Formats: sequence, structure tokens, C-alpha cells
Amino acid sequence: MNRIRQAITFFFLTLLFVLIISPVELSANENVDELDWEEVINKQLDEYGIPGATAVIYHEGETIANIGAGWADIENEQEVQSDKTLFHLGSLHQWATWVGLLQLIEEREVRFNEPVQRHLDIDGLFDDTGRQVTIKHLLNHTSGFAETKNLSTSNEDHVLPLSEYLHEFTPAVIQQPGSEVMYSEYGVALAGQIIEEASGQSYESYIEENVLNQLDIEGYDIGQRPRDSESVSVGYINNNEQVPAEWSNVLPANGGYATSEAMVSVIELFLGEREGILSTPSLERMLTTQFTHDERLPGLTDGLYEKDVHGERWVVQEGESNSFQSLLAVHDDSNTGVFVSYNHPEGLKARDDLLEKVTEKYIESENAAIDPVKNDEMEPSIGEYTGSYMMNRAESSSFHAISDLLFRTVRVNEGNESLMIDGYTFFETGEHLFIREDGKEQIAFATNEFGAIDRLVLDNRPLAVAYKQAWHESQVTHLLWIGVSVFTFITTMVSIIIRFIRQVRRKGRHTGKKTHLKRGDMIAFIQSLFYIAGLASVLWIIGTGTVYEHQTFTVVSLLMLILGAVMSVLLIPSLIVRWRDDEGKAWMRVFFGFHVFISMFFIMFLSYWNLLGFHY
Repeated sequence: MNRIRQAITFFFLTLLFVLIISPVELSANENVDELDWEEVINKQLDEYGIPGATAVIYHEGETIANIGAGWADIENEQEVQSDKTLFHLGSLHQWATWVGLLQLIEEREVRFNEPVQRHLDIDGLFDDTGRQVTIKHLLNHTSGFAETKNLSTSNEDHVLPLSEYLHEFTPAVIQQPGSEVMYSEYGVALAGQIIEEASGQSYESYIEENVLNQLDIEGYDIGQRPRDSESVSVGYINNNEQVPAEWSNVLPANGGYATSEAMVSVIELFLGEREGILSTPSLERMLTTQFTHDERLPGLTDGLYEKDVHGERWVVQEGESNSFQSLLAVHDDSNTGVFVSYNHPEGLKARDDLLEKVTEKYIESENAAIDPVKNDEMEPSIGEYTGSYMMNRAESSSFHAISDLLFRTVRVNEGNESLMIDGYTFFETGEHLFIREDGKEQIAFATNEFGAIDRLVLDNRPLAVAYKQAWHESQVTHLLWIGVSVFTFITTMVSIIIRFIRQVRRKGRHTGKKTHLKRGDMIAFIQSLFYIAGLASVLWIIGTGTVYEHQTFTVVSLLMLILGAVMSVLLIPSLIVRWRDDEGKAWMRVFFGFHVFISMFFIMFLSYWNLLGFHY
């Protein structure tokens, strides 16, 4: 009897338990997507050490997740809110500029193949080659402009009107327009100026009236700082150190702030769910390939560009600054869209990771990533691919050339019947086509008119192409020379200090023919000091982006290098006198001669890096 009673009691308790938990389980299932993505973002913040992020996941006409995670302002304990917290978009804001320009093209105020110069009331803006740049070239970044300088400033008083900036900081056109991709924020700024000239409105008012308002967007600001600055996320670097606010000289290229909720409307626009903003042909131009260096790799649309994830083609616009990393991506075939922005540089890795997860979850890929296949008959031989390749966005007219040489080169090394790039192994899968061993990246090489390998195209960098460098142009050569030179200059300074201390201890006095020795040592010491201090200062200025905020310091740094070069020449007579009069020990004369030799070659490299003069 007791057993029957226990069984009945157990049955009713079990039934009661099921009834209690069932609603909870159903509720969880209804929101599983939102909860999953919020967990994904929060895990990213922990994994990458990012203070805060905001994100939207959109699929098949629905906002699956609209997330605000982490801190917008750690010091003031302000959390990220998806509908209120504005994140700096950087270059991602360019979508609005291109939409505005295409609207004017539809209205025939502007035409694709018209020269840019026709729409600009700025005298003497371009040389003969620059006058060949058309609206079409701006849209797909094939204008050929060199790297742009002074895009932003940390001092509000240094902000320039757009037309003044365009005139004062016009870059050289270093490639034939239309021949190859060279991402140019200056080109985007020109597009903004053309919008002003063609519409008769300021850039900000035109975009707000004809793009943002037409999309019924709230929570999107264009300008130096949003109207409600308290709602803006702080930017962070390193150990959550705050980054000072920046002011932009090129608002059309990087002047947007938005909440993730506002970006839902932008995703809907590019997925064709918002009518009346762009015509179907214009929208198709923004979503289909308009230029590519290799048809097997992602290319550029009009305004945006392509990104391959697990064999699936996304159309994207990315944005980055010293601290913010943002991504807007749409996959038209599956009606899927993603927006995410992080307030820390580590967001660069996190945004790619998020896009991979979205691809895996919502897109049933019929185009699986290509499996690596070893090609035993590589033509040309593997050695012909190896070497240093410089990205064509590199600066060649200012002292930024040295940082581009050091940080914008791709080194291709020979592996075991493969290539090694950035620590990854690449196998050949087609003519001049290679794929990374994990299948996540492809690269292609191109030849010149003589059939020699001279260019490298990377599918994860569709906005540039890299050119193969001669041995004397390579990163390795220049790093080696910097190392040898700095070591020589430091050794010279230390040896002179040691000899001076010894002389003081001996209380020796030197006169007569040893005067040249003393004068030469003084010149060598000061010259070495100027070289080291000047080079270090220039690298610091370039690295921190404070060239124009600290112009006096910039000029002084360059002046030190110029004076160092002058002193190098003055050392030659002292070297001649030392050997003529047998001054000092033989090894000291040899070392002094080696120092002079290194100094003269260093002048040549300073000239190559645009450091002999005030080229900034």
C-alpha cells in the first residue's frame, strides 16, 4: 500500500514539475536567437578585452537581435544601450555619402563618366592626370590618389572647412585613374564636396534631408560631435585607456555616429526593403561587382566592397579609427544583415569572428570554402613569388613613407612546396592562385608585360593591391639598415663618453694636432644624437598621428635630421686629417671611418624616406 501511495505521489510531483518548467522553456525558445547573440557579444568582450559593443543581427525581414553590451563609459559607469548609445562609425559612414551621390546621378545633376573637376569650384585642384578622375573612379576607389594626410585632428580649432581641406591637402595622382584600386578617403571627401556643389546644400543638410530622414532614422548623427554628446561611447585602447576625442576634416569620409537600432534601417535599405531612396539599378550597382583585380577574388561595388566568408559573398563597409572598429554587412541571397561596432581596437578581430558565426548560423552555403590542394607542377617556380610586397596605398610624397615601408608591407616566404605569409601556409589551387591551409583566405599574383610576377592581391584586402619590391626597396633591407645605423650611432656616443670620462680622470689636456680628434668626436657625438632623436621623434609623431597638432615639434624633429646630415659631411675632413696625421690608435681611425661611411649612406636612406626636408 505504501508503495502504491509513493508511486502516485511521485507521478503527481513529476507532472507538477513538468507543468512549472514548460512555460519557462517555451519562453526561452521564443527568444533563443536574441539570447544566443547577446551571449556571443558578451563572450567577445571578455575574450578580446573590449569595454563595450553594439550590434544588430537581421534575417529574413526580422531583427533577430539588437544588442547593447558592456560599457560606453567606464569612468562614469554608463552602459551601452542599443537604442541610445552612439558609436563612432569612422569610414563605415561612407555608405551615406555614396547613396547621396547616386541620388544626384539619378537626378542627372551628376554623371558617372564626367570628370570630377567639372563639379568643383576649386581652382588648380589637379594636374593633367588628376583631371582624368571621374565620378565613377570615386565610387569604386580607382581614382589613383596617394594616401591622404591630416584626415582628423585632436584640436577643434584646427578643423578646416571641407573645400579648404581639399585644396590644401590635395594628394598626388600616382596611378592612372581606373587602372587599379587605391582606397582614398580624399576621394570620398571629394564626393561630399560634389554633393554640396550639385545640390546647393551643405553636405550634412543634404544627407540628413534626403537619406536619413527618408529612411526615418533616429539615432544617427553627422558632424564633428553628436548633438547629444553625453550619449556617445568613449573610445579605448590598451588597458582600457581613454582615447581623446577627434575632429574630422573630411566628414563625408568618416563623420558619422549611430546607435545599432538606427542601423537596422540601413540594412533594410541594402536588402531592398526600403523604397524611394534609391532606384533598383542604383541599388544593384552598390551590391554587384563593378571592379576587381582578379575575378576569382572579391572586388568592389559602387561604394561598398565584397568579403568572402566560408565561400559566401557578403557586401560590406567597414570603419575603424584609433579605438572604434565597425562593420556593416549584407548577404542579399539569404536576406541577412549585420551591424556591429566595438569601442576598442581589438574589435577588428571580433567583428570578423561575429560575421563568421552569422554566416554559419543563417546561411546554408552551397559554395563551401575551397579545400587546399597541393599543385605539384607550380609555374612559375615557388621562388618567383617570394619577396616583399608594398601596398599601393603607401605614401610616397611625405615623411609617412618610412612608416608605410615598415608597417604596410607583405612578406612572402618560401615554404615546403607552398608560400608562407604572416605565419600561414598557402597552397596553389590555380594559376597564380593560392589558398590558406585552413581555407579562410585566398591570394592571387599578377604578372607584368614581361611575364614576371610583380603584384599581389589579397581577398581580405580588396581596397588595395601590393607591388613586389626590388631588394633595395624591401622592408628587410631598410630594417637592417636602420638597425646597423642606430647601433653604430649609439656605439659612437658611448665610446666618446667613455673616452671623455677617462680623459677627465687623467686630467689630461690635448693641444696641437689632437684638436682635430676632439672636434671630430664632438661633431660625431652631436650628429649621432640628432639622428637617433630625430628618427625616434618622427616615428612617434607618425605613430600617434599628431603631425599637425604639434607642428613645431615636427619641424624641430626634421631639423635635427637635416643638421645630422650636414654634420655627416663635416666629418669627412676630420677623417682625412686623422689618417693623414696618424691620429689616435689604428682601430679608432677604422671605427671612425666606418661611422662616416654609415652616416653617408644614412643620408641616402633619409632622402628615400622623405626625411631630408619638411615633407609632411
